[in-house]
Amino acid sequence: MSFLVAPYNLPEHLQWHNLPSSYHAHGAERMPTRNVVLTDYQAELIEQLVSSGRYQNASEVLRDGLRMVETRTAEDKARLKMLRDAARLGVADIDAKRYQDFDSPAALQKFLGSIANEAVATNALTRKAVKPLSK
Repeated sequence: MSFLVAPYNLPEHLQWHNLPSSYHAHGAERMPTRNVVLTDYQAELIEQLVSSGRYQNASEVLRDGLRMVETRTAEDKARLKMLRDAARLGVADIDAKRYQDFDSPAALQKFLGSIANEAVATNALTRKAVKPLSK
């Protein structure tokens, strides 16, 4: 896939990047070209990333950015699923009367403190039970 990147108000030698077209692995099918309009900041960022040697060209920068968007989208979807599952579990617990009432904020704080202390103690025991590998 090739990209024509059109940044705004850059020096003439940086205004257009005609990136090489890429072909499928067997070279038989040409991929479509996309025109991408960038802000000055985005164009300069791409130039810096390529100049630094981190990427070979602007296409690599854009592909990596798209991979990051895909990853973030998948992570957001997974987080949303976990939140929905937790909400369903909480509603089910309330419906089944599996909850505890507290008379005051101090009582709630004491209860939460005891849970935190129990978690810390369990974590400490787990770490002691697992012996580190010797070098």
